[in-house]
Amino acid sequence: MEGEGRGSPTLRVTECAAQRGKVRFPRNPKPGPPAVARWRNNLTALSQCRNLYFTAYMDQIYVYQPKFPEQTLPHRAGLTFHVPVSGPNLRGEIDPAHPHAINQIVVSDLGNEELLVCVCDDGDVVAYATRTLATFMEDGQTSGSPTLDGDGTIKTFLHRNVGRSAWGIAIHKFGRLIAVSANSNMVTVFAFALGSDPSSDGNSEDDHDNDFGNSTTPFIGTLEWEKRAHLGTMARDLNEECLPAPRSTSNFEITLSGHHANVPNIAFCNTEDDPTGRYLVSTDIDGVTLTWDLWQGRDITKCVRTPSTRSWGVLCLDLRSFRLTQGTFETFGCEPQSDRGNLDISASRIYVKGANNWQPVHEGIFSTPAALLPFGMVYDTNPQADSSEESDDEDWLEAEVEENDELVMDSPEYSSVPGFGSNPLPIAASVNSVYNGPPQEIVPAFERAIHLQRAGEAITGDLSLSTSSPPISLPFSVLQTSAKDIIFRYSALRATSVMLRHPFAEDLPHSLHSLRHFDRLNMVAQVPELGLVLIASQVGRVALLTLTRMRCPKTFAFRLDCILPSVEQEERRERPMVPLLGMAVGPIQGREKKAESGGDEGSPDGKGREAWRAVEGSRRHRLLLYYSDHTVLGYELSRRPERESSSLGEDGLLVF
Repeated sequence: MEGEGRGSPTLRVTECAAQRGKVRFPRNPKPGPPAVARWRNNLTALSQCRNLYFTAYMDQIYVYQPKFPEQTLPHRAGLTFHVPVSGPNLRGEIDPAHPHAINQIVVSDLGNEELLVCVCDDGDVVAYATRTLATFMEDGQTSGSPTLDGDGTIKTFLHRNVGRSAWGIAIHKFGRLIAVSANSNMVTVFAFALGSDPSSDGNSEDDHDNDFGNSTTPFIGTLEWEKRAHLGTMARDLNEECLPAPRSTSNFEITLSGHHANVPNIAFCNTEDDPTGRYLVSTDIDGVTLTWDLWQGRDITKCVRTPSTRSWGVLCLDLRSFRLTQGTFETFGCEPQSDRGNLDISASRIYVKGANNWQPVHEGIFSTPAALLPFGMVYDTNPQADSSEESDDEDWLEAEVEENDELVMDSPEYSSVPGFGSNPLPIAASVNSVYNGPPQEIVPAFERAIHLQRAGEAITGDLSLSTSSPPISLPFSVLQTSAKDIIFRYSALRATSVMLRHPFAEDLPHSLHSLRHFDRLNMVAQVPELGLVLIASQVGRVALLTLTRMRCPKTFAFRLDCILPSVEQEERRERPMVPLLGMAVGPIQGREKKAESGGDEGSPDGKGREAWRAVEGSRRHRLLLYYSDHTVLGYELSRRPERESSSLGEDGLLVF
């Protein structure tokens, strides 16, 4: 099925195998499946440079090697190990019986070393080099192995404790930074010794000595940690520029204090536009999002959503990953409506295949097991209508730094745009409506909204902007999630946004009412190479968003392209009626990212360009969804080359 006006190149989503939990872990013979922790963040991750898939069960990590092309997991993990505890008598906050249970895992690069980072309910932060884990899987445990510590456990890259239950993880590749957020309402940043300027070209002798990917380099985490208030050399006056502090021989640990509620997720601008890792974004369950300047050790922007709505996820987006589109419908997926200064694209859901409400076939089949409910929660077998839904009339307030916006539109086309009333326009169509006509053309209200967004003028509602000195420029956009909404802000320095409310909008039957307790968009990931963002709800669905940009009027936005699992999978009952444990995305086997030193083995010239790019254009990725009953659903994601014609394949579905 082909949709008119959708961007090119096409996003292709192909269904792989569906592994049911009862098949992966049959009741007999014993032992049964490993126990899962309840009410956490993302508990699965994929390596970007090795065929390794990680899952967290309580305080254990299981490492699998998925099979190509089905992306199925073998019955036995290639490696299992317990995450060590930093000290005695540590206390957890979610499940007192399992204080060391893992809350989230992330795989990302620190320098030239890929790390697996785990954060635990007792505040422990533990990191491993994936190279170490891969070596251990291949060689096994042998006496004197370089992958083992003195007590026989797998060597850790970092092991610290942040005081209270740890949740968010962010890793900055170039700045060699690991940030962790916690229920202490604070963010702790671990800055590793560099040996040289992280923004240098990497050709100096000092850079070679500091090459984290060099197998002879000692583990930097063994150095002592020096606590500091910031990572910069503080300016003596407003006319003096703040610079990063030298980190050639010392590890620094800084604590950022500014939130007044738990901080579930954080993000770096992990691009070459911020090579030192100066900026960090954090969001808390009071709906407050802060942008931090680590050189100064303080927050420089503050965005507050009112009425107070819990925020769960945040990403810093590289503007170069946005796909060029033409026209309103191709950019937003619908005709956006102005709502209190924001552009609301909730109507785009009616054009998306798979954006159905809960299928009637699932009504009454079975309930969420009590063991999978959050700790201490009582299962309600006779739920009443929920009258505590979040209000759709939610505004944004922001007190932050303001700069001269480079996207102010001076085009004559705006000088003749007629004004419109101060009342926000209603959403074009309900998400349950049936679309009966082609998308409409751009209306003056939309153009007016874009123009005012560029000029920094609030259309309607309470939008507050303030400035501080000296003015700054932030090199990224911000995408954040609440329990049910997705919000994109082109600039962290502005409050106006593009909003998608209730992307899944599921009508849960009474027998599955307990899943409402997991209804939060707390899993976020991005694939810059595909211009793709993935957002998952623990209820069990994932939204695929294409990042879009339009030349005239110059606009950055996003478009809802697909919702997984597909309608066909739900009709086949491949989606289990239990919470989602984790979402993991990474390159497929044979397309993993190569080490940055030495070039690509498959490249004829050895200059690092993979040979497959001449045929495929963009790297193919895999998406694995892991449910609490151990069911795994796999998908392959790719961008169809522009020169290739579009058609619907029998082995999957094409999304436009």
